[in-house]
Amino acid sequence: MDWVLWLQKNKKKIIIGVVAAAIVTLILGLGLGLGLRKDKPEVQQWECSRKRCGEKRQAENKCHCDNGCLSAGDCCTNYKHVCHGETEWVEDQCDDLSAPKCPEGFKRQPLLLVSLDGLRAGYLQTWSDVIPVLNKLKSCGTSTPYMQAAFPSKTFPNHYTIVTGLYPESNGLIDNNMYDPVFNASFSLGNDEKNNPAWYLGQPIWETAMHQGLKSGTFFWPGSDVKINGSFPDIYKPYDANVPFEERVFTILKWLQLPDNERPDFYTLYLEEPDKSGHNFGPVGAGISTAIQGVDKIMGQLMNGLKQIDLHRCLNIIVVADHGMEEISCDRKEVMQELVGDISNYFVNEGPFGRIRSRNEDFVLDSAGLVANMSCKKPDQKITPYLKSNLPKRLHYVNSRRIEDVTVLVEPKWQFERSSGSLTFCSGGNHGYDNDVESMHAMFLSYGPKFQQKTSIEPFANIELYNLMCDVLEISPYDNNGTHGSMNHVLSKTFYNPTHPEEQSKPTQCPFISLTPEDELGCECPALTGPEINSRLNLTLEEKSASERKHTLFGRPQMLQPDSGYCVLHQEGFISGYSHEVLMPLWSSFTIDKPTNLDPLPPVMSNCLRADVRLPEHQSPRCDQFEAASNLTHAFLYPPNLSITEEQQYDALIMSNVAPMYPAFKRIWDYLHNTLLKKYASIYNGINVVTGPVFDYNYDGRYDSTEQMQLFVPGTNISIPTHYFVVLTSCKNAGQPVSACGGELQTASFLLPHRADNTERCKKCLTLSIELLILLSSWLADGVASSLTFEVTDPMTGNPLLCDRCPPGTFLRARCSSIKKSECAPCPQGSFTELWNYIGRCLRCAVCGRNQVVKKECTADSDRQCECKQGYFYRQDYDMCVRHRECPSGQGALTKGTAEKDTECSVCSEGSFSDISSAHQNCTQHKNCSDAGLQSVLRGSTWHDSVCANCQQLKDGAEYLKEIIPSFFIHHKMNIKRLRRIVLQLPSEDGRKPRESLGLHFSELHSRICSWVSSATAAQIQQLPDIVNRTGATAASEKLQSKINSIQAHLTEHCHSEILGNDILS
Repeated sequence: MDWVLWLQKNKKKIIIGVVAAAIVTLILGLGLGLGLRKDKPEVQQWECSRKRCGEKRQAENKCHCDNGCLSAGDCCTNYKHVCHGETEWVEDQCDDLSAPKCPEGFKRQPLLLVSLDGLRAGYLQTWSDVIPVLNKLKSCGTSTPYMQAAFPSKTFPNHYTIVTGLYPESNGLIDNNMYDPVFNASFSLGNDEKNNPAWYLGQPIWETAMHQGLKSGTFFWPGSDVKINGSFPDIYKPYDANVPFEERVFTILKWLQLPDNERPDFYTLYLEEPDKSGHNFGPVGAGISTAIQGVDKIMGQLMNGLKQIDLHRCLNIIVVADHGMEEISCDRKEVMQELVGDISNYFVNEGPFGRIRSRNEDFVLDSAGLVANMSCKKPDQKITPYLKSNLPKRLHYVNSRRIEDVTVLVEPKWQFERSSGSLTFCSGGNHGYDNDVESMHAMFLSYGPKFQQKTSIEPFANIELYNLMCDVLEISPYDNNGTHGSMNHVLSKTFYNPTHPEEQSKPTQCPFISLTPEDELGCECPALTGPEINSRLNLTLEEKSASERKHTLFGRPQMLQPDSGYCVLHQEGFISGYSHEVLMPLWSSFTIDKPTNLDPLPPVMSNCLRADVRLPEHQSPRCDQFEAASNLTHAFLYPPNLSITEEQQYDALIMSNVAPMYPAFKRIWDYLHNTLLKKYASIYNGINVVTGPVFDYNYDGRYDSTEQMQLFVPGTNISIPTHYFVVLTSCKNAGQPVSACGGELQTASFLLPHRADNTERCKKCLTLSIELLILLSSWLADGVASSLTFEVTDPMTGNPLLCDRCPPGTFLRARCSSIKKSECAPCPQGSFTELWNYIGRCLRCAVCGRNQVVKKECTADSDRQCECKQGYFYRQDYDMCVRHRECPSGQGALTKGTAEKDTECSVCSEGSFSDISSAHQNCTQHKNCSDAGLQSVLRGSTWHDSVCANCQQLKDGAEYLKEIIPSFFIHHKMNIKRLRRIVLQLPSEDGRKPRESLGLHFSELHSRICSWVSSATAAQIQQLPDIVNRTGATAASEKLQSKINSIQAHLTEHCHSEILGNDILS
């Protein structure tokens, strides 16, 4: 108990000591804590709060809320709102910007280009309730449903396209990752090659501005921190993803307050969001919503800052995205290795689109073979491989050495990988798909004095932005792919007015000299009894003028190639420009009035073609030249069967209306002529059509010279076009026919690749031709897609009105008026509309043809899709589904037939056989007699199995022959008549004559022979060669007898003679 007494005695001392220790510990803890806090940097505050208003200026702060910040020009962007009670920019009504209001010292309205990376167009609608700033910019400024990204829809290619106006194939940046075979170097966002100016082609707008006396300041933009063409922007920041968005905005605002001689005229601002969150979380959900609200807040800081320095009515702003975003999953991948097997020699760019090249210089890549090996390998295959020269022209993705010869397009939501698991980033979101895919569409907004206010425009391509920005800055653009002036409708005041280029070659004369041609050119038309019909080609001046008023409504197409020899040929039903150099029409123009019905056109008059008497014999193709070309035929640019009268049809059945076409392409061309043109004329109240050949063998998008043309009709100098174009023009006011249009026109164009086949497109049925045409469409001039409005005349006021089109799945029940909107109604069952439209009734669903089944039923917004039924495939030269071929006996099915491909047969290899005709069975290995303890008495062939015998239980040689007799009659393909005679002569034990065989088919006759063989005696089998011989099949008889002899010889040689006895020799 001593220790207890000690505690009691020293209790006071102990308590004092404990308290003292606690105090020391507390002091040390506070000291250490404060020391640690002192070492940790404070979080930068980018906005004022009520507490910060009037604060003492802190040097470490980048923006301030003290009373002197306005004069210093470094207030936080919400200073006036929080500290002085002014409204935020987003709270104000739309400003009237018709007259700019710039601070003193601003001689020019500056332009700010903002990129919100990956903000797809649909976000503005989906998240409109939570993005008030972007929503106000949209409402008060100029917007569009979407802006089309360039292909591939990747970050670097599109950002550089925006500032150069060049497609990626022309601006050098064909992807975020690429290889240049001349440099022998690879470019990526993670290596130093991205800083090498040699990768960047064209002239970015900051350089264009510099050459014309303007200054630029770029706070990040792909290429802006690279010394392109020997120069940087006047002010630029090397890219650093760690710089806060708020600091970027604040810096731009500081630059805008620089002295006049230092202040830039053009600015860029780049934000990585919502792209970063889109990759992590995908394009739907809370993650992307938070990111979009974040960038909207940053845009609010920008607009508040502009208002605070009185530039919100002076600065012009363009807000864009580079591309959209699509949902992806690791469960949705197509694997190259599963399609082609060995991939050791291939380097593959993976992801939403693919590119393939040789892995090393020693391996020569068979590009065409690889594409064929990857095409249509599986039902519902999600990738389509292309030779780059065969990619749809609208992608503008071929004319660069950095684009590999093999390119792979991938369906949305899917990805392409080299081998299973090689693509590690495969969930969340991604981009890079076909730029026509809706999820790849980018947003566009513009706001400021130089832009239209409260205006929505039609979609356009981002290559047009460079010219638009040059117009805003009032400078001349450098050469680019855009169409200068096509964006004038965005501007409040036009800066540049485009004019038509001057014609380089005037047409020569092709005079009518005689009713009879110098040479018939190997042509014939038995329906014509004399040359009088040719007098219709000799039009008077008045008749020519009437034809021009009807068919060249907007003037004659102009020849922009110098030194080109051609003449204009007038007919009553069409006009064409005929080339003396390529020996075909360069263009044909005709107008189709609104038809009274939608029945397909009747067939073109067959076996009728003649020389055009207006052309000298040496300036015209010959009929026999096309007849000699096995893989080519002739086709008409103007469809003769479109003519109203028989005489007009004869006017078109002439060699000056002919161009060379591949048969596979001609089916699409005929479908366009016979069905679609009439349908379009009905929908749009008449159309004008201009059509002709395109020659682009070097893929540069420009007309080839004759020296550059590479393929010709065999034995001639008639070049084969690489494409054909079709331009359709109608009146935007649907109430007016195109021939009497008093308002705006609307134009669509098609550029159709002219190829001998389209093997990479697995859906080959002709009913899908319309899909092909839509997929290949490229829009004229401004590059817009179909408008979401159409123009009509108000019946009450006579003023033009813009009516809303009806969405897919509906039709226009009633047009709009000044007091009501368009009235749309759902498509009735059995009909559909796939596009936004203003047609008076829905289109009838397609009907599956012979030997087809429904793959996907018709819905209100999509047509019925058909495919060949089981056991059939689409045969292109027949244009129908036909039964898979059956591999004959002696051959096996190497590859089973699919709905797209026929069965592939192969002769059975050594040691295997097939004794039936089959579309799906492969060859079978011969049985091994010795393995079963038997003796081989007849060696197997390609059409029958080995025949084995048990020497201990011998039978007559003819009995062993029974095993191959059924196969014998299948393999030797005897005709029906001969088989019937054999069946009639087959002996029976009761001597009765076989039943009548007349009318029986092969299978029934073969069945009777098999039945007879199973019950026939050896003696009766011995008679069979003689029966076959009596029908005249001597060779077959000799082969049958040879088989019997061979069996008997083997039995004699290999089985013991004592066992054989007299049975074998009898």
